[in-house]
Amino acid sequence: VCLGSAETVESNRARIDGAVDWISTNAPDMTLVDTQYCDNDLERGMAIVNDWITANPDLKAIFSNNDTTTIAVANVLQERDMVEKIVHVGFDATETNVVYLEQDITSAIITQDAYDIGYQSIEAAVTLLDGGTVEPNIATNVAVVTKENLNDEDIRKILNF
Repeated sequence: VCLGSAETVESNRARIDGAVDWISTNAPDMTLVDTQYCDNDLERGMAIVNDWITANPDLKAIFSNNDTTTIAVANVLQERDMVEKIVHVGFDATETNVVYLEQDITSAIITQDAYDIGYQSIEAAVTLLDGGTVEPNIATNVAVVTKENLNDEDIRKILNF
């Protein structure tokens, strides 16, 4: 299942769309049970996750697409004693979400490299100011943070806390 934050926010919808597309293309034996949005409301997100677990006792994995939804999923998995049964991949490596990694509640967190985004943004702005052109899409770094790589120097630099 995929828990999204806000369907009306393009980046949130795109994260869910990308997850759904990957599953349909690369995991034909995986059944996507449901995708829902909680309007970035923690309590609503937790209610959705609780409903999913109740309705799908064989649920294997949950993807959450931002900080709030990651917290919602982690809280429910912990409260329902489902940490060992359901793999959770979240998004946004905040200090709270990193604690979930350390406690083995969340298996991985996808996070953006904010430094790289800022660096490349200004690089593009200066290029434009100088009369140059820039590509319409600029790839930025994304990291998969796990308990195993949490203390790696490159990951700590991205986390910046």
